Amino acid sequence: MSIYDEFPYEPETPKPKPRFLTPVVCVALSIILGIIFSQPITSLFTWLLLCIAATVATTYQYLNNMYRSTGYVMLSVIICIAAIWSLLYSNHLPSNHTTQYISPQSQLATLQGRIVSQPRVTQPAKGAFKQFTYKQPGTSFLLQINHILVNQKQQPTSGKVLVRIAQSDPRLVFGAEISIIGWLRSFQPPSNPGEFNYKEALENRDIAGTLNVESRGNWELIANNPTLSVDLWQKWRNSAAQASMRGLESGFDKNDQNILGILKPLLLGDWRDTDPHLTEQFRRVGLSHILSISGAHLAILLGFAWLIGLFLFKHPKHVAIFILIILACYLFILPLRVPIVRAAIMATCFCFAQITGRPIRAINAWAIAVIFSLAYNPSDLFSPGFQLSFAIVATLLIFTTKLSNRIYLPNHAVGSTKSKLAQIIIKRTADYLAVSIIAFTTALPIVAWHFELISPVAILLSIIAIPFLTILLAIGFLKIVFFYIFPSISICLAILLKLIVMFLEDIILWTHDLPVSHIQLSHKPSIIWVAITSLSILLFMTGKLKIKSIPAVIVIITLGCWLIIGPSTATILGKTSAKTDNNLHLYMFAVSNGSCYLLKHQNQVIMFDCGSQAYLDVADKSIIPAIRQLDIKKIDAMVVSHSDLDHFSGVIDLAQQINISKIYAPPQLIQKAKHEQTLNLNRSTKYLVEELNSIGHVIQPLSLDNPMHMTRQTESFNYAILWPPINYHPKADNDTSIVLRIDFAGRSLLLSGDIQSEAIQMLQASTQNLDVDITDLPHHGSFITESPQFIQMTSPQIVLQSAGYKALQQDPWLNLLQQHNIQRFITARDGMVHLQITPQGEILTSTFK
Repeated sequence: MSIYDEFPYEPETPKPKPRFLTPVVCVALSIILGIIFSQPITSLFTWLLLCIAATVATTYQYLNNMYRSTGYVMLSVIICIAAIWSLLYSNHLPSNHTTQYISPQSQLATLQGRIVSQPRVTQPAKGAFKQFTYKQPGTSFLLQINHILVNQKQQPTSGKVLVRIAQSDPRLVFGAEISIIGWLRSFQPPSNPGEFNYKEALENRDIAGTLNVESRGNWELIANNPTLSVDLWQKWRNSAAQASMRGLESGFDKNDQNILGILKPLLLGDWRDTDPHLTEQFRRVGLSHILSISGAHLAILLGFAWLIGLFLFKHPKHVAIFILIILACYLFILPLRVPIVRAAIMATCFCFAQITGRPIRAINAWAIAVIFSLAYNPSDLFSPGFQLSFAIVATLLIFTTKLSNRIYLPNHAVGSTKSKLAQIIIKRTADYLAVSIIAFTTALPIVAWHFELISPVAILLSIIAIPFLTILLAIGFLKIVFFYIFPSISICLAILLKLIVMFLEDIILWTHDLPVSHIQLSHKPSIIWVAITSLSILLFMTGKLKIKSIPAVIVIITLGCWLIIGPSTATILGKTSAKTDNNLHLYMFAVSNGSCYLLKHQNQVIMFDCGSQAYLDVADKSIIPAIRQLDIKKIDAMVVSHSDLDHFSGVIDLAQQINISKIYAPPQLIQKAKHEQTLNLNRSTKYLVEELNSIGHVIQPLSLDNPMHMTRQTESFNYAILWPPINYHPKADNDTSIVLRIDFAGRSLLLSGDIQSEAIQMLQASTQNLDVDITDLPHHGSFITESPQFIQMTSPQIVLQSAGYKALQQDPWLNLLQQHNIQRFITARDGMVHLQITPQGEILTSTFK
C-alpha cells in the first residue's frame, strides 16, 4: 500500500465568494433609492398609488408561489414607503408650529418654553482682532417653545428656537421653564458664495429661527426643575460631559488653549474652542475626519476596551457585555452625530451577536445602521457626513481583503523563507495600506462635490496620523479616568498629550504649506463627473480596471481634464470663468455693518477694505470662501480705506491665507499706528500694522499727493486717488478715508469709505471730476446733512450700500434716491452684489440672494 492509498488526495473545495447583496443590504439600498426618488417626484399621492400597486403585485405573486419575483417587487414597496416617509418628514409640520409666526424680518416676541440644551457662554468674537471687540461674552441655548404671545394673547405652539443673549448669564439652567422677550426672526440663507448654510443645517434639526435678546434681564423664571424623564436624562448627560471635560482640562493652563482645541473635538466632540484656521488646515490636507469623532475613534476605543476585557474576563460573552457598557458610557457624554451613530449601531450588532452566539456579517451590521439612521432622519442621506461615513465603511467591508491581497501576494512568494512574524507584519502593512487607499479614493468624488477640494497628500498623512490618533485617544481616555482616581497621574499624562499634539500639529502645518497639499477647485464638479469617477473607482477596486493598464491611464487623464476644464463655460453669479472675459467686475460682499469690495479686470484684482463690525472673523466666515468660489488666487492690491476696525478686521486673516502683493492705506493710518506704538497703546490700528509686518507685509501710503501704481493701468482701465491729501489733519478719522475712482469703457465708479461732512465739502470744492455712474454710500449709508449734497455732486445711476439689517428698518435714503431715480443695492437685502461693465459700456447687475 502506498502512501497515496493511505492518504488519498482530495482536491480542496473552493470557498464560495461572499455575497454582499444580502436581504438586509437590499432593504437598506431600497430605502436609499426611495429617498433619492422622492426629490424629483414630490407628489405624495403618486407615491401612495405606486405603493398600493406594488403591494397588490407582491401579494399576487406570493399567493401564486412566485417567490423569487415576490422579493424583487417587495423591494419596490420599500422604495415607495421610504419616499412617502421622506416627503412626510420634510414637508409635514404641526398646524401650530413656530414657523408660522417667524419671518425674515425681526419682530419683537415673547416666548414661553423649556430650555432643552445646556446653556453655554459664547465668545464675543473670533478672528485676528477678537481682543478689540466691544461685545461682552453672551449666552446661547435651545428653547422648546410651548407658547408665543400674539396680539396680546398666549397662543400654544411647538418647535425650537436658538436663543442668543448678548450677556453671559449663569442663572440659566437646563430644563428650566422660562418666559423671554427678544427679536425673533428666521435663519437667513448664505449671503455670499461659499458660506456655510446654517439655515439648512439648523432647520434640519427642527430649529425654526433665532431669538436675539439684548439683556439678561429680559427673561423670567417659571419653573426651575426638569419635569420630564427626557429632561432629566439630558441633564445627566450634560453633567457627565462637563465632568469629562474637567478631567481632560486638568494639567493644562491658559497657554495651552490651542492644544485643548485639538483634544476636545478628538476625545469629546466639543469644537467650541478649536482654532478655525487649524480646522481649515486639517480640512485642506484631507484630515478633517481626524478631528471629528467617527467610527475610527470608536473602533480604537472599543479595541482598547476589548483588550482590557480579555484581561478582566475569561468568557467572550462577558467581554462583549463589558464593551457595550463602555460604549454606552461614551455615547452618554458625546453629541450624537451620523458617524458616531453608525459606528455605535454596528458595534452593538457585533456585541449582541457575540452574546447570543449568532454571528452577524459586517455588511449586515452596516445595512442595519443605514436603516436606523434614515428612519430617524431621511434628509441625512444628502449630508456629506452621512455619505462619507457610510460609503467609506461599505467599500472597506467589500474591497479591503481583495486589495490587501493584491498588495501582499507579490511580496509573499510561495516557499518564502521569511519568518512567520515578518509575514504577519507584511500582511498587516498591506491591510493598512489597503484601508488608506480605499478610504481616500472613496472620499475623493464626495469631497470634490461637497467641498470643491482635492487633497493629494491625504493617503500619506492618514497613514502617518492614525498611529498618533490611536496613542492620543488611549492617553486621553486614561487621563479623564485617572483624574477621578489618581489626579497626579492625570496631570503627568497632560505633558505627554502636549508633546504628541504639538508634533502632530507641526506635521499638518508643514504639509499644508507644500504646493501639492491641496487643490481648491474653482467650481463644483458636475454630478455626471461624480458618478463616472465613483464607477471608475469601483472598477479599480474590483480589479476590472488595472491601474497600470492603458485604459486606466486614459480614464484618469480624461476625468482630470474634465474636472479642470469641463465647466469653463459655466457661470458663477454672472461671472464667466473663460479667460477671454474682458469685463470689469465689482463685487460688494455682504459683511453686515462693514465694508469689503473687490474689483477684477482680466487678471488684475484690487480689494477695497475687508472688515465687519458684527463679525471680526469676516475673512474666514465669508470673504475667503467667496474669493475661492470666484476662482481668485491672488490679490494685487489691498486698500485699507482708513483706521476703523469695521474696514480692516479681516485683513490679517486674509493675508495669512490669500496671496496679496501689496497693501495700501492712507498716511494718516500709518501715522496713527506709530503714535499708538510710541505711547505703547493696545489699539487695533497699531496691531494691524505690527501683525502685517510680522508676516512680511509693509503698508504703503496712498494719498491724493502720492497715488502710486497699485496695479497695471490700460487705455480702457485706469484709476485715480481723489482723497485724502498727504498732510490732511481732520477732526475725525472717517474723513481720512481713501476715495478711489475707477474708469472703464466710458463708465466710472467711486468707492468712498467713511467720508463725512468735512471731506465731502472739500471734495466738492476741489476741481476733480466727481460725476460717476456707480458709487457707494459713504459710511455704510449713514445719513447726514451733506448726504443730498453727495448725491448731487456724484450724480450716480446706481448706489451701493454695505450695511446690516437695521438699515432696512430705518431708511432715510429711500425718498432721496427715488426723487433722483437712482437704483440702490444693499447687502442686508441682496446679499453679495455683482456689477459688470462690458467693454461696450453696458452695466450688468446681479445679486446673490
